[in-house]
Amino acid sequence: MTRMVVPMIADVTPYRHFRGQAREALEFYRDVFGLDLKLITYGESGFADQAGGNHWSNEWIMHGELYDAGRKVLFGADVPPERELAAGDDTAIAITGNADARAEIENQWEALSQGAEVHMPLETAPWGASFGQLRDRFGTLWMFNIEG
Repeated sequence: MTRMVVPMIADVTPYRHFRGQAREALEFYRDVFGLDLKLITYGESGFADQAGGNHWSNEWIMHGELYDAGRKVLFGADVPPERELAAGDDTAIAITGNADARAEIENQWEALSQGAEVHMPLETAPWGASFGQLRDRFGTLWMFNIEG
């Protein structure tokens, strides 16, 4: 079988899940590695009610990004207390890109969906991007985000 090699357009980034420690952990990693950090809380995002509307939900991190010169290095977020955070659930792999990468990312979604447990179908999310999440047949958690 001949395999055609095509340069990948989309970014692949580890996504670490925390239980109320995302801000502390991401700030620590920022300082250790000299990276830039962007954080958005559930409260800032408008998703606090969807995250349970509890006392913690306004301040916990919905999404954080560590990056260097625009290159994404690590994503992180806090998960709601009612969501189980078992071994293997604390880290996902994020596939992200813009409209130029849409076809590539959709093909990757289709391939990884075979035999997978789809948690969220790849469709338009409240923040305007296409978003989807699945656990592949090998147990790896994947998150997809297509801007534009």
